[in-house]
Amino acid sequence: MFSSSSSISTSSPPIPPEPPQCREELEQYFASFTNYEAQKNLPRTRRAYGPARCRALLDRLPKLPQSTRVIQVAGSKGKGSTVLWIEALLRSRGVTATAGISPHLEFLEERIRRAGNPVSSAELTHAIAGLHPAVVELDRDAPELRPTFFDLMTAATVLVAIEGNSPWLLLEVGLGGPLDSSSAVPHHIGVLTTVDLEHRALLGNTLEEIAREKARIARTGRPFVIAGGEAQSQEALNAAKSVAEERGANVHLVAADSRIPPSVPLPQRHNLAVGLRALESESMPRFKSEEVSRVTADILLPARGEVLAGPPRLLLDG
Repeated sequence: MFSSSSSISTSSPPIPPEPPQCREELEQYFASFTNYEAQKNLPRTRRAYGPARCRALLDRLPKLPQSTRVIQVAGSKGKGSTVLWIEALLRSRGVTATAGISPHLEFLEERIRRAGNPVSSAELTHAIAGLHPAVVELDRDAPELRPTFFDLMTAATVLVAIEGNSPWLLLEVGLGGPLDSSSAVPHHIGVLTTVDLEHRALLGNTLEEIAREKARIARTGRPFVIAGGEAQSQEALNAAKSVAEERGANVHLVAADSRIPPSVPLPQRHNLAVGLRALESESMPRFKSEEVSRVTADILLPARGEVLAGPPRLLLDG
C-alpha cells in the first residue's frame, strides 16, 4: 500500500496563530490537525506513521519526573478496559494515575483521565495551549514533524501527568505498537492484550504478524505482560512471546487469576488479570482477594457491559 518514494503534496491547514482559550476554540484548533492525509510533505512509508512527530513535540516540553511509572497497553481488544482496571486498582490504594485512552465515546475530554475522571474542558484547553509554542516551532523548523491529533493528545496527557504530579501514567496504544504516538514515551511496564486481525495494511495480514508488530513495544529489562487464555490464539501468543524475549523483556504470560470474583464476566476477567500482573510485575505489593473484590464492585467501565436506565433499558457493550 505504501511506497518509499511517494509523498503527500497537498497543503496542510495553517497552524492557528494563537492557542485555544475556550472549548469552542479547542474544537477549532484540533480541526487543523485531524486529517492526517492533509498534512504536507509526509512520506507515504509505513514508518512515517511512527512516534517521531510526538517525540519531537515532547522534546520541546517539560520532562516527566524520573519517579513517574509508565505503563503502555497495546492489543486489539481490551486495551481500554485494562487501563481502567489498572487505574481503579491504583485508586483503591490511594494512588492517583493519569491515563490516556481512545477513542472517546461522547466528548474529547474522555481521552485524558486523572484520578478516575475525565479532565475538564478547562484542563484540556490549558494543556493544548501549553503545547502551542512547540507546535508552532515544529511547523516552522521541521514541517515534516508537524504533529497529528493523536500526537497532540499523547503530549497533552503527559503534560496533565506532569502538572498533576501523577506517580503513574497509563497509555493506551491507538494503532499497533511502535508506530503509535504513545511509543514516544518510554514505558516501565508493557502490556499486550488480546490480538485480532486489524489495520492489516500497516500491521500485517495474519495474527502472527500483527502480534509480532504489537509486541515490538517490549523493552529490554522491563516487564512485558501478555494476555493468554481462550481469547488469545496460540499463534499470537507464541509470536508475541518470541518477540518480547528477543528484545530482552521480562515476559509474563497471564491467563487467569484466582483472586477475581466469579461475578466478573469474560473477557473482563482476562483484562483484570492482566492489569493485576502488570502492577505486581515490578514494584506494587500483591493485591489481596478482598481488595480485588472491592475494586470489581466499585468500577464502572463505560460502554463495556454498561446498562442505561430505560424505558427501555439498554445494554452498551463495545
